[in-house]
Amino acid sequence: REEAAPRQGYALFLLNGAGYLRRLHRRHGTTRLAALNVSFRDIPVRPEDSLEYVGTVTGAARTWRWADEGPRTA
Repeated sequence: REEAAPRQGYALFLLNGAGYLRRLHRRHGTTRLAALNVSFRDIPVRPEDSLEYVGTVTGAARTWRWADEGPRTA
């Protein structure tokens, strides 16, 4: 399923069983998962790693709350 990963934009990947929300970069024979935030390092993907494309990010949740919070009070 990894071949279906988008060329641009962010997607959810499973790398060796761990989930990452990253951008897939392939260049000069190397593959890496690029972080959204510059505070996090990119993750190199080695040939022996298991990389699975799960899905593409199509939007952002700007306002949300936990279901058990109850009504908001001022």
